[in-house]
Amino acid sequence: MDEADQNAWRAGRVGLSNLRLLVAPDAAAATEAALHAFAEAVTSGPNCIGLATGGTFSSFFDRVVDEETAGRLDLSQTTFTHLDEYVGVDPSAPGGMAHELNERLFSKLSNGVAAFHQAPAEADDPAAAQGALLDALGSFDLQLLGIGRNGHIAFNEPGTPFTLRTHVTALDTDTINANSARYPDGAHPTHALTMGPRAILQTRRICLVATGSAKADAVRAMLEGPVSPGCPASIVRLHNDAYVILDTAAAAKLTEATWKSPERLPDAVLRAADLQPGGPVVVVSPHPDDASISCGGLLASLPQGVQKHILTLTTGARARTDAAATAEQVAELREAEVRQEAAALGCEAFFLRGHFYDSGLFEEGDVERLLAELQRIGPAWVLAPALQDPHPTHRLTRQVLDAALERLVATTGREVEIWTFEGAWHQHPTTDVNALFLFDEAVEETKLQAVRAHQSQLTRVPFDEGAKALARLRAVTFSESHLGGTEPGGITKLPLVEAYVRTRLA
Repeated sequence: MDEADQNAWRAGRVGLSNLRLLVAPDAAAATEAALHAFAEAVTSGPNCIGLATGGTFSSFFDRVVDEETAGRLDLSQTTFTHLDEYVGVDPSAPGGMAHELNERLFSKLSNGVAAFHQAPAEADDPAAAQGALLDALGSFDLQLLGIGRNGHIAFNEPGTPFTLRTHVTALDTDTINANSARYPDGAHPTHALTMGPRAILQTRRICLVATGSAKADAVRAMLEGPVSPGCPASIVRLHNDAYVILDTAAAAKLTEATWKSPERLPDAVLRAADLQPGGPVVVVSPHPDDASISCGGLLASLPQGVQKHILTLTTGARARTDAAATAEQVAELREAEVRQEAAALGCEAFFLRGHFYDSGLFEEGDVERLLAELQRIGPAWVLAPALQDPHPTHRLTRQVLDAALERLVATTGREVEIWTFEGAWHQHPTTDVNALFLFDEAVEETKLQAVRAHQSQLTRVPFDEGAKALARLRAVTFSESHLGGTEPGGITKLPLVEAYVRTRLA
């Protein structure tokens, strides 16, 4: 950040994931912003909040006590736990996380809290005990996070797989040195119990706070480096509702690339003649039948000569079908159906067989393989599911795609239009839609032919009828705002519509 930013607030939605980033003028202001996020969660009703410890949160705990003592913050309905604890340390012993929280926060409250569940680091199997505690607590309304100088969050040191939910870990030398003041006699514990990346991602909202110049390198790696276990804190860019609060010193090494988000394109009502991609078009399809259901009308209407690709990220092998028995047989059947779908739409079909489909987690290897496919295709337009889609496979598909697109644009300087589509599981808020594609019954018949290539799925759910209904519903939804339906006779025949959120990444 340049000198002009030193005394100014800066806030925005940044990156492909629309992470909320706030840079405050100083550490005190950052603490107040974190307090606001905390108070917002607390006042929403009975809830569970995960706490972090360490120097970043010392003044934060003081402010929570101030607000609670003054009667402006009621914590009596809130349940708390914390991220991590040193293994073998008595919860009442100085130096530990539970001791810090009791001394700095809970012992000073006027009305107390519903419960404080200490991380069970003294259990025979600490990781299993913490996993059982998380199960009992359910989803957290807010998880507070700090970041270590080496990019760790909680005690997830660099290299920690994103798949871990809870685990006991050996502490990095840098982490021990950074926390040496906890144990001035030098007897610092070497292992800790911690919530893993998977558990952190499962919380409803994340608020990560970093202050001071010592955190500047880690902050830049978190926000501008790859989403990778090499910087565990980078997982905040995968969360659906993440809030990062920095002071100016911690943000000092960020570049303008951090603040770069896809450009929202102007509102447009489009027909076939308006589709001029200027290069290949690729649909990144979560399941084998999503491409035709969600954007088959647009694909069928692209000009002759445009290269069209359907890149299916998962096998869809968990779908039940009478035509195949084993998972591999289902995968082969569904991929054969994609080839029929692609033929109906004039597309080429490719298959990633993403590992995330089985793990349910963001996989770095999937990003690398998708990036290789995108580099090979060189798309002008990418059609993709929404990050807000509640279907976990759709959401993970978009997370993997976002990470690949960030690298594609950074390494090639390529400009890519992203058309975020709708489908059976998700429809965009009407205020988000900025591209309506209108088509007729002849195009719809091609689209439905492609949908009906997936006979194994139509025996379960008539997705072709769903696609027909959605095209008509969206026409009605936008009839007055975009399609001339405000006056009598304004619409003499209802068009068929696919709705998109269209952005440009460069």
